[in-house]
Formats: sequence, structure tokens, C-alpha cells
Amino acid sequence: MDCLLAKILGSRQLCSTYMHLPSHWFRSFASNSAAGAETTSGVMAWWMLAMVTYPEAQKRAQEELDSVVGRTRIPTFADLPHLPYIRAMVKEALRWRPVDPLGLPHLSTEDDWYNGMFIPKGSIMMANVWHLNRDPEIYGEDAAHFNPARFLDANGEVISCAPETKEEGHVTYGFGRRICVGKHVANNSLFIDLAMMLWACKIGPGKDENGKVIPIDVDGCIEDGLVV
Repeated sequence: MDCLLAKILGSRQLCSTYMHLPSHWFRSFASNSAAGAETTSGVMAWWMLAMVTYPEAQKRAQEELDSVVGRTRIPTFADLPHLPYIRAMVKEALRWRPVDPLGLPHLSTEDDWYNGMFIPKGSIMMANVWHLNRDPEIYGEDAAHFNPARFLDANGEVISCAPETKEEGHVTYGFGRRICVGKHVANNSLFIDLAMMLWACKIGPGKDENGKVIPIDVDGCIEDGLVV
């Protein structure tokens, strides 16, 4: 599939400079790049931490890759339907350490009451995405842990997730009427990134000058989220 930029640039008449393009096209490209680059790299960084901290998850994913893809070629998008654990790992990476722990600001469109609290029209509200993604009533007592298998059924296939999460199984992409328009690009990017990394590498902890494994304080990491 041709990229959007190539299609738009190909549709214009020849000119001596790209500045003849409408300014809203440039704003669109800049917004998409900024929104997609930092978020994807942020999820990948947390996922790398999970691979070091939960080696059993890494081992299971690599066994799936060895079974489906083998060692004579690299993973491709054609393998996506046959790699349910990798797809579940994408969901779990987004749930376990959301890059937007407080989501994006929402504005109330009318007066409302919630649990005895009055919310005036025009109030700015922040959703606690971090807590929603770690609710033990939804994700179980191990909600604080990285466990891609929570998104798989007894046959090892990806389960149908709650409709209110738009079948994602988490609210990192948002919730309600509006949701991240780039979620499909993000899911596909993360899938191929994770598959390629796991196919090519074994990810382990660092070692000190004496060759001893350096302990990792998973809960000691800073959770500032992204600058949007």
C-alpha cells in the first residue's frame, strides 16, 4: 500500500518547491509523526523492560516464532494471524505500562453528577488510564504483572475483548465515542517490531563489572507519561 504522503505528493502538479502544498497537509504530517513516533518508542521501551523482568513471556513468544516462522526467514505481516501470542503481547504491553497514564483531557458538555460529586458543564476531566488498565476486577489479581496470556483463550487464540474498549482489551487508546485514530497503525507497528526483535534477539538483564546480573526495580521507574 502506498503511503499517504506519496499519494498526496503524487497528486500535485510539478512545482519547484514543496511549499506550494497546502499548510494543513504539513500540519497533518507533523501531528501524525509526533503522535506516532514517541508513543511507539515509549511502548517499546516498557516492553523491553517486561522482556527482562518476565523472561518466561519472552520464551513463549520466541517458541511461537520458531514454530510459525522458523529461522530461515524474518517475520512478516502475513504471519500475523498465526502469531496470537505476539498479538496478545502487543495488547499487554499497551495495558501494562500505558504511555498516557492520565489519558488526554476531556471537557464535560453538560452538568453532571458522579458518585455524589457535581461536575459543572465545561469542566476539564482527566481519566486515570493507569488505574483502569490495572483494575483487578477486570484483569485479575495479577493485573500489576505482565502476562500476555490474559488475552488468550484455552486454545491459545486471542479472545474477544470488552466492547467498551473497542475490542482492544485496554483503554490506552481511549474510550467512549472517540478513540485514537492511529490505533491500527500502532498495533501493526508494534506487532512487527516485537516479532522482529524477538526473532533476532534474546533480551536479558545487564551485568556489572563482575559479571553479576544487575537487579531491576520495576516499580521504581518514573511514570511521567508523554508530552502531548
